[in-house]
Amino acid sequence: MVRKIAGDQIDWWDKDYFWNGEDIEFCYSLKQQGWKIYYYPEVKIIHYKGSSAGKEKSKTISHGISAMRIFYKKHYYKKYPPLVRDLILVGIKMLEHYRKVRLWI
Repeated sequence: MVRKIAGDQIDWWDKDYFWNGEDIEFCYSLKQQGWKIYYYPEVKIIHYKGSSAGKEKSKTISHGISAMRIFYKKHYYKKYPPLVRDLILVGIKMLEHYRKVRLWI
């Protein structure tokens, strides 16, 4: 649950994300604006990972990695020297390939 004033302050959902990662961006933006994020361990939510993607598991992986790349570039990219920036982006790309290869094994 989110207060309307909090969502309005960050312009709700970031349009740069598609299908994955918008929740992380949402919470990060709220926290950056001084809002608190609370976790209630008593609440149970069942998330059937990949159920909305169906047989499109490769696309799900690509969208997840894309969200990771977008988040990194928006919030952390400029904090590192150029070589480190590029190594992190290469690492993210390698993670995508690793996860896709695992689909076939």
